Amino acid sequence: MGSTLSRYAGFIAGIVPLMASLAIYGVYRFQTSLIYPSNFPEGSRDVVDVPSSYDIDFEDVTIRTSDGERLRAYEMVQAGGANKTIVMLCPNAGNMGHSLPIAEQFYKKMGYNVFVFSYRGYGKSTGSAHEQGIKLDCHAVVNYLAKHKVLSNTSIILYGRSLGGAIGIYMATLPSSKGLISGLVLENTFLSIPKLIPNVLPLLSPLSFLCTEKWESERLIRHLPRDIPVLFLSGKKDELVPPSHVETLYDLCPSEVKQLAEFDEGMHNDTIIQPAYWSQVFKFIKQIPPND
Repeated sequence: MGSTLSRYAGFIAGIVPLMASLAIYGVYRFQTSLIYPSNFPEGSRDVVDVPSSYDIDFEDVTIRTSDGERLRAYEMVQAGGANKTIVMLCPNAGNMGHSLPIAEQFYKKMGYNVFVFSYRGYGKSTGSAHEQGIKLDCHAVVNYLAKHKVLSNTSIILYGRSLGGAIGIYMATLPSSKGLISGLVLENTFLSIPKLIPNVLPLLSPLSFLCTEKWESERLIRHLPRDIPVLFLSGKKDELVPPSHVETLYDLCPSEVKQLAEFDEGMHNDTIIQPAYWSQVFKFIKQIPPND
């Protein structure tokens, strides 16, 4: 009996470190799949809705990145002209087609141009998603917008939700964005991926040090140009991104004009439908001066 228990104890003693090693390997190896679920909802890599479904004229364009990936984008330019362009930066799931109901608000209700693109590895864009690659996407999009004969002559406002907020902060701090970006709207975005893990995946909190995908907005937002107005939107019942993350980003933001709009009943994905959400967004963007 004693020898049997000893063998069992020895087996357990061996299996525990093995399981721990597998967990560590799994977190490290598959983190991009967890952070960038580009095939959710199912079929998101194959089926991408088009603006014409919303009775919006558009151009389907392809932007080449410096490392050879091809990003698909929709340009929705007002036929009668507009003095502002909203660049939409999508959350971490789905593709740009899922953001078209929001694009409709900006295009039809506000009368602005809209530009939206799928990051690498999303929708019909090539490649696979990871932080350094998406940062190259940002460079490519900024360069494209800067050379655009119509959009470059408008005030460009970045609108990012969740992960899109982190991408917006990065894009707005690029040297090539200086003088191009006129405003920033950030909804339910986070301080960094490692600081988000304890809230989203509490069981993996001890392994957050293995996360190589950082998106360190807490550090980067300090370098935002002071002349870029920023609107922070926060759902107080956000179950994924603690509202304290948005509050801290607001406090750290050096912008001369910044606002924090909080929605008492807003959760992570439904803040956008809370009362006064769109009136806050519209009022903020309207106050941004047109590009001279």
